[in-house]
Amino acid sequence: SPASDSANRQDEQPDPLIFLSVDQLAALLAPASAERLSGRFTVFSPAGLVNPLAASEDVLLAIPGFTRGDLATVLAVRKSRPANPEGQLQPMLARLKPFIALQDPTVFVIGVLALDLGVFHRNAHVVEFREALTWSIIWVALAVAFGFAFGEYAQYRFANDARLLAIPGFDPNTEAQRAMLQFFTGYIVEKALSVDNIFVFVVVFTFFNIPAKYQHRVLFYGIIGALVFRCIFIAIGAALVQYHWVVVLFGVFLILTGIKVLLTPEKPLEPDKNPVMKLLMRVLPVTPHLDGQKFFTRHNGAFMATPLFVALVFIEISDIVFAVDSVPAIFAITKEPMIVFTSNIFAILGLRAMFFLLAGVVHKFRLLKYGLGLVLVFVGLKMVWLNEAFGGKFPIGWSLAIISTLIGGSILLSFLIPEKKSHDAEK
Repeated sequence: SPASDSANRQDEQPDPLIFLSVDQLAALLAPASAERLSGRFTVFSPAGLVNPLAASEDVLLAIPGFTRGDLATVLAVRKSRPANPEGQLQPMLARLKPFIALQDPTVFVIGVLALDLGVFHRNAHVVEFREALTWSIIWVALAVAFGFAFGEYAQYRFANDARLLAIPGFDPNTEAQRAMLQFFTGYIVEKALSVDNIFVFVVVFTFFNIPAKYQHRVLFYGIIGALVFRCIFIAIGAALVQYHWVVVLFGVFLILTGIKVLLTPEKPLEPDKNPVMKLLMRVLPVTPHLDGQKFFTRHNGAFMATPLFVALVFIEISDIVFAVDSVPAIFAITKEPMIVFTSNIFAILGLRAMFFLLAGVVHKFRLLKYGLGLVLVFVGLKMVWLNEAFGGKFPIGWSLAIISTLIGGSILLSFLIPEKKSHDAEK
């Protein structure tokens, strides 16, 4: 077929150096001479990338806006242009094809989790500080790389979408940059809010007396469950935020939650008093001791759960509670489900490494709760008032700066301001 011929020719030649939309190409070809078009260039067609200097005539004429006069110019250029210089470097966008990790992030997640448990953590062991630091850097680096790749990919797709280009004032570069900043802002919000999970992990593992070498296994399956529940919450949220009254309701809820975080003193977590845990212990027999890294075992001939499974259930319950806050918070930043989903994914995937890295010092972030509370109030105000006050969308760059300042400032102040000792401690 003409399309396959074009694809084969593209594979045989170096990728072009300049990228043009259909409109740009038509505007350039009309007055162009062979000398002006002696370089190589590319047009975005419905079938993908097409090099007019290499594609067949049928493929070129099938491009909307491409006339026979344009074809005559291209044919003249083909005859006059010099041979392609060897060793031309491919631009980044030419190498950045629509790869599967961007089109379907779920595939990426499954692959990473399979490598994590099946290769790197096949055998139960204690995760030391150095290993946790290494994995934390890897997860953050992956998130940053994904964010920039997502921005380039968005620019590539926006510039290739005739419906978007037909919108007056639409700028593919500006919109792609906004999408990238929305991802990074959402990632920072989710990453900061997930610190609360670390407090829960510490309490749960201590309460159920889970050895350090089995904690990674519990958190691994806890992360899988968290991803499933986040997908459900995001799907529901994406459907609900289409209604303005729901957006306002989410905003009010976040404001009230933030005020509660700021004013309510922290209460100790007591897993044994949780109603869901009481019900679980009542209907499911639990062994008093662990059986290695198993979640279920046979004890005196009876099929029973181990404390490892009970700890996993409590962690899942805690994540559902946290998701009630975090999912509406990120919908205040963007209504694009893919950005919401991917920012959640990368924040959650790095949560285990962050736990092993910060478990021993997280109690020192005593002022972080105030930073998180102010972030919730801010994103709630965005949904209720700020977006409309700024013409429909509060500047994403400002949002990123405000949220980063609140979170980073609260952590910094936790170390700069000494903790007040109680009279009982002094005695």
